[in-house]
Amino acid sequence: MEPGNQNHPHSGRRAALGLGVLGLALAGVVMSGALPRLHHSTEMRAEAQQALQTDPSVTFVSPSQVKGSSLLLPGNIQAAEETTVYARTNGYLRHRFVDIGTKVRVGQLLAEIESPEVDQQLRQAQAETLKSEAGTGQARAETARLQASVAQAIADAARLKANLEKANSEKIRAEAKLAEVEASASNARAQLALAKQNVEGKNADLQQAQAHQDIAAKTSERWQGLARQGAVSQQDADERLAGYLVSKASVRSYASAILSAQAQVEAAQQSVNAADSQIAGAKADVRTSEQDIRAARSALASGEANVRAARESVNAGKQNVAAAQAGTQSSQANVQRVGALKSFEQVTAPFSGVVTSRNVDTGALINAGSTGEATGATSKSGLFGLARIDTLRIHVNVPQSSVRAVRPGQPAKVLVQEFPGKEFAGTVSRISGAMDPASRTLLTEISLPNRDGKLIPGMYAQVKFDLPQVTGLRLPASVLVTGNEGTRIAVIAAGNKVHYVPVKVGRDFGSEVEILTGVNADNHVIVGPSAALKEGTTVRPAAQPAPDHR
Repeated sequence: MEPGNQNHPHSGRRAALGLGVLGLALAGVVMSGALPRLHHSTEMRAEAQQALQTDPSVTFVSPSQVKGSSLLLPGNIQAAEETTVYARTNGYLRHRFVDIGTKVRVGQLLAEIESPEVDQQLRQAQAETLKSEAGTGQARAETARLQASVAQAIADAARLKANLEKANSEKIRAEAKLAEVEASASNARAQLALAKQNVEGKNADLQQAQAHQDIAAKTSERWQGLARQGAVSQQDADERLAGYLVSKASVRSYASAILSAQAQVEAAQQSVNAADSQIAGAKADVRTSEQDIRAARSALASGEANVRAARESVNAGKQNVAAAQAGTQSSQANVQRVGALKSFEQVTAPFSGVVTSRNVDTGALINAGSTGEATGATSKSGLFGLARIDTLRIHVNVPQSSVRAVRPGQPAKVLVQEFPGKEFAGTVSRISGAMDPASRTLLTEISLPNRDGKLIPGMYAQVKFDLPQVTGLRLPASVLVTGNEGTRIAVIAAGNKVHYVPVKVGRDFGSEVEILTGVNADNHVIVGPSAALKEGTTVRPAAQPAPDHR
């Protein structure tokens, strides 16, 4: 057997002995702790049994008066105006006049950009404008000439219309003359017919007179023969002879009358012939007038067509003028556009402030839009950063419980850690007007004068509002009981009886709340009422120390 293994039995006995001692020690410790707890538990059961046989003990407080307080909210200081100045034209940075920290005025030149392409475009646009203006002048001159031709065409049409009216008058006169001549011809024909009827009547009378003459001649010759024979008296024979002579005189008279009537017929025929000649002449005049009227109408229609054509030409000329003017306006707009691009070569400050960043150097390639100097695959945003810091602003979120106490124009105090003991005077400038549904807060902006430049945008600050004095009562939040009956408190009534009173809660002060209605300053309000306290339960009250509201 090796020497190392000879002591093994003794080592095992020592280990067993150590374990036994350790076990006894642990048992003693357990018994020493368990016995007192067992005794305490027995005492607690005895006290609980005794409590069941007596009235429950409660702690109460009396409401305290709500005093004016202040509201302290965190916020970040921001510039009143802050912007990034971008390039609006392409080119190279000719010169930079400012750097970070430079104070600038509104309209001050910050940098100049050299853009030869824009300069060439401006000269070309100006030349196009001059060309368009010349075209507009030519179009206006042509329109004026066409308007003059319209006036001439209108005058010619008026003259042709006068000629037509004159031709119509001539026709009317010729037709009146024709009617007059035709009337005269009708009268002459009537006279001719009467003369012919008179000749015929005279011929009949002559024939009758000749017949009477023949009879009278034969009667006178027979009576003369009888008188020579003595058959009749000479006087009777002379009477028959006288009758024959009278008949013979009548025949000569009728013959003379026929000659006169034939002369009247010839005169009437001459009048008819003259009237027929006048009718032919009048009809010729009427035909000539009608030809003149047709010619005048044709000339007038041609003149009116010329007027219409001239007016259409004027309208076309006016359209050409309008088109030329539109071209001129387009050219002028292009000049203004390129001129605006050229004006963008002068980068100026949009407002007075301080330069907060500079992203370009002289000679850098400038791209119009949202980028500054192009550097490889990345680009810096804008040319300069500019902020107006003579007035600062701070945005804070006012909790719902204090919204009614904050109004525009209300003074506020701004506290900055870097200025211990100093309060900066600010003013509530605007309120968002709507609560944030997520945080139940109202975004509020405070304006802060900073003419001395002590404060810097980006600083952390706290805004302090002095809340107005409010007449109300405050109680610990633990007095409230909520349930189906609403929010209530338990007060100790006469005879130390529990009585539940509904209340209306106002502002929340954290561990305490404002009670608007339902409680008086002399009420004893139970703190932390348990569910076992029913209406009318008799209790043993014990006052709780009043909280310190300093």
